[in-house]
Amino acid sequence: MQLYLIRHGQSTNNALWDASHSEVGRVVDPALTALGRQQAIAAGAYLAASNGPSGNSERDPQNRTGFGLTHLYCSFMDRAINTGLEISRAVGLPLVAWTEAHEGGGLYAVDATSGAVVGVPGGNREYFATRYPELALPDELGAAGWYIGGYEDADGLRARIAFFRQQLAERHAGTSDRVGLVTHGDFYHHLLAAILNIPPADGSNGWFYLNNLGISRLDFRAQGLRVMYLNRADYLPASLVT
Repeated sequence: MQLYLIRHGQSTNNALWDASHSEVGRVVDPALTALGRQQAIAAGAYLAASNGPSGNSERDPQNRTGFGLTHLYCSFMDRAINTGLEISRAVGLPLVAWTEAHEGGGLYAVDATSGAVVGVPGGNREYFATRYPELALPDELGAAGWYIGGYEDADGLRARIAFFRQQLAERHAGTSDRVGLVTHGDFYHHLLAAILNIPPADGSNGWFYLNNLGISRLDFRAQGLRVMYLNRADYLPASLVT
């Protein structure tokens, strides 16, 4: 299995932080900015391009001949869905929502007065079927919504990542599948740290950085894991790098 981790395009919260280094004014589930949508379109074209038969992955460690994705997933968060849809349309694969792939913390609001962090429920099956008819929904999504917990702490995030890894193995371990996952920076960092058996970090003592639409490739083989590359964003023009 090859796993391609793809961070979503620039969101309105990303742009807010870049401009002010503050969360004042952040929204619970931000949309893509116009620049973020351009990034997603560019990524879709890049992932869809083919320069010849893909052949043996060991002979194409940089995907010079193309990617040949076989599966495409995203989280249930708006910025990941809309990024994934642009890629889905370009590569011709269905986009499948994966409940456990959401950003660390889940859906939450910050009280402007007290600073308290409060979890916010996620949309249910009817919400997503109406708003995103192209998105393939998991069978377990029902009327209650995809996110019903409070704010997710560090222990909750680590437990969720362990469950995600179990699901990933059940779906794709031991196959030649090429799996694209449109995900989030915090989730990406902690997933990669778990895979590489690196002690948890909060950003003060180490961090795996991922640009918007940065792509990382991990190959899971019978001989063991190979990290082929991390945070590839050089395919984007300078004006689209955030």
